Amino acid sequence: MNNKWFKIAWRSVVRNKRRSMTAVLTIAVAAAAMIAAYGFLTFTFWGLKTSIIQGGAGNYHIMDKRYITGFEETPLEFGIPNTEADTLIEDLESQMAIRLVTPRITFAGLVSFGEITAIFQGQGVDPKKENRLRAGNPAGQYLEGREVRGDDIYQVELAQKVAEKLNARVGDVVTLLGTTQFGGINAIDATIAGIYTTGVPERDAIEIKAPLEFAQELMEADKITRLVVQLKDMDATDAYRPTLDSLIGDKNGTQTWYELEPYFLAVQQIYYGIFTFMGIILITVVLLSVYNVLSTTVLERVAEIGTLRAFGISRSRITRTFMTEGFIIGTIGSLLGVVVFIGLFIVMNQTDIMLPPPPGRSQPYPLLIFFEPEGIAVVSGIMILLGGFASMFAVRKVVKKKVVEQLHHV
Repeated sequence: MNNKWFKIAWRSVVRNKRRSMTAVLTIAVAAAAMIAAYGFLTFTFWGLKTSIIQGGAGNYHIMDKRYITGFEETPLEFGIPNTEADTLIEDLESQMAIRLVTPRITFAGLVSFGEITAIFQGQGVDPKKENRLRAGNPAGQYLEGREVRGDDIYQVELAQKVAEKLNARVGDVVTLLGTTQFGGINAIDATIAGIYTTGVPERDAIEIKAPLEFAQELMEADKITRLVVQLKDMDATDAYRPTLDSLIGDKNGTQTWYELEPYFLAVQQIYYGIFTFMGIILITVVLLSVYNVLSTTVLERVAEIGTLRAFGISRSRITRTFMTEGFIIGTIGSLLGVVVFIGLFIVMNQTDIMLPPPPGRSQPYPLLIFFEPEGIAVVSGIMILLGGFASMFAVRKVVKKKVVEQLHHV
């Protein structure tokens, strides 16, 4: 636009200070709220993804394809032999993108202490690699004791509610009863090394962990159920999957962390739905507010518009000038909104506010907001466009009137 017309639009914004400021503040509040909501969503999804991947799921699980599509009739029917698993681990950990690969056995049975017996779902793990996988993750924190260690395979970790059911403490000896891979029954005593919480009440009520060798001895097996793969780049799950599939052979298949934990996608859809609805409401409020302010301004300037028309200024030029006013208001409002958001970002991330546990979890989580340049750019662009469109709608009917009507408007 010609610099002259921009100056005219700017002077009109400054001349109507009170109304312009009302529109600017409305845009600023809405922009700050939308940018903060975007930052909160980003933090929530990142935190949930991190808790799943570092909480034990890794980026992928490698298993026999029959395990993915069918059901085992006997324990470890579709298990991966130890020799094959060792070869896979060595080959995969030589890849630059892979941080670690750890084997696991899934087993189930009964655990007894004294006269009390409870069912369990167990994981046989490599303690050292399991600790590396979960490094920095608050899920799986120990309430008593410590993790199992490789120096003594006859030890277990109990999830919180399992320990409460048994009325057992660290140092007590429990008996695990399970089914062998041949369909028989086997029982082994083990010392409780630690009591932990997963952060998920359903898992706390049934889960235990034991060294891999212990689980294999209980099941009289030389197989594992799956390999857990963690990448160095947590966000490269989808991009690296074709490469991983080519490395593991046709017999085995992969499942990603979000396929193993489908509630992540469900939570994502719910949050997107809620915040999209809120965003539409905010955008509607901004549009109506700016339209109302500019409509009042336009009505006060009908005679001015008629004078410009009488001097030969076209309707489109007048409309573009008013739209420029809207763009100026939208720009100032969005910039002020960014400033408000930065203040909110600093305050919220320093106050250590804790939110209640989300559905399906037992641990609260902090209220944090991520600083996302992408979200700031998108929201600012929307607010600037809203200012321009609101101005166009406000002036549209007035410019269509005849010049005589405009000049005699009171």
